[in-house]
Amino acid sequence: MDNLLNPHIIVTPDGDEIPLDINSDDPSHHLKVSTGKENNYVYLEFSSRIALYDFARELLRLAVFGGGGQAEFRSQNFTGVLEILNGVRMTEDSPRLFVSYSPD
Repeated sequence: MDNLLNPHIIVTPDGDEIPLDINSDDPSHHLKVSTGKENNYVYLEFSSRIALYDFARELLRLAVFGGGGQAEFRSQNFTGVLEILNGVRMTEDSPRLFVSYSPD
């Protein structure tokens, strides 16, 4: 795969640049979250670097512009197609993922 990912990351307060068009147009880019039954580890399984890139850009946007609080990442499927929420498309079998962060 050619590197379509810009190493010069730009995030804005409103996040309009997230997700990439290629991510929006192709549902194969997604995140599956799971937990280990024996060890209670959390696994983030990205189907592509594009899915990881947009998820990371959303976290970076929260770090730079967020005022503290909690971000929720979850699966959403209203139209028969998994939708992108907060920069990432999560599989239907993924548990919700919460990221809490301080305002300072």
